[in-house]
Amino acid sequence: MSKGRSEDYRRGDGRRDRYRDERDDRYDRPRPAPPPSEGSGGNTAVMIVGIVGGVLVVFALVCGGLGYYVFYSAKQGAARAEEKVVNVVEKQQDQFDRNQEQMRKWMDEERKKMDEQIAQEEKERKEQQAKALLEGKEKTAQKRKATDFANSFVTEAKSGRTDEAYAMTTAAYRKRVSKEQFTEQVRENTKVLRAVRAFDGGVVIRDEDLEPPFNYSTITAFRGKNGPSFAKVEVTVVKEGDGWKIDQFFAGERE
Repeated sequence: MSKGRSEDYRRGDGRRDRYRDERDDRYDRPRPAPPPSEGSGGNTAVMIVGIVGGVLVVFALVCGGLGYYVFYSAKQGAARAEEKVVNVVEKQQDQFDRNQEQMRKWMDEERKKMDEQIAQEEKERKEQQAKALLEGKEKTAQKRKATDFANSFVTEAKSGRTDEAYAMTTAAYRKRVSKEQFTEQVRENTKVLRAVRAFDGGVVIRDEDLEPPFNYSTITAFRGKNGPSFAKVEVTVVKEGDGWKIDQFFAGERE
């Protein structure tokens, strides 16, 4: 290659290198922003409003969902609480009803026991009254027999049947008074015995009045040996064996 062409080639390479560098510089430098076109400001505002609106809509939906969830949860909680309260009240009512039923049964049983006790006490009281009445009648009848026995003794004595009268005395009396002493006493007081009236049963005031021994006494005014006087006869009737006997006897005048 000739010397001139070689120089031109080197100069051409240099120009190419400068061109390449300038081109690289143009590509490496930041490009200027394109000038805003007409109406771009309005589009930006619309976009912002849309974004804000979307956010608000999303926020509203979220808040609405949360509100509905809270309301639904509260409603469900209230329903469960109400159900629990109803169950508790029903259980308490059932327990109350059972307690009432048990109390009613207990009261019925106690009332029945009380009625039975009252009936038993009334029965026992009537039985005791009937027994006491029967015993009283029996004792009254026994005392009447004792009174009749005392009058029979006086009748035998004033009639002069001293043996019969003496046989009506107790063994203890016959030990204290001999038959001769008894006969003498009767003979000396024949007028007194004839003057007195018969014994009566007397007034029964106490229960003891129906229990032997029975004491009988009668006094009658009459004319004695020394003028007006009182005839008095006393006897005591006791139970001896299955019958009645005279254990004490007195006949004489009392001024």
